[in-house]
Amino acid sequence: MRSEYAWLLALCLLAGGCTTVKPPPEAAANAEDGPLPRPVLVIGGIFDPGLTATHVARYIQRETGEQRVLAVHPGWLWSFDDTADHVVTELERHFPSDDREETI
Repeated sequence: MRSEYAWLLALCLLAGGCTTVKPPPEAAANAEDGPLPRPVLVIGGIFDPGLTATHVARYIQRETGEQRVLAVHPGWLWSFDDTADHVVTELERHFPSDDREETI
């Protein structure tokens, strides 16, 4: 009976986006390549409780040496406009721009 619950939990996590695929080593950038040209923004999915985007952001930091990586978790915001506003607000808070019409 317990294995049935384990399968159900695994399927729920998979449906919620709690999985990542590791790229092949030759495709990964590394710290010796220098800083990335701009900050990296990782946006969690609608059912992501904050785990997946954070995991991916840490992976990018570790593999590239880039510290300007931001994980944003829109969570359960239901409208696209609310989610977009939340993402832009977080982006501007962490990486401010001089131009009010443009984000970095």
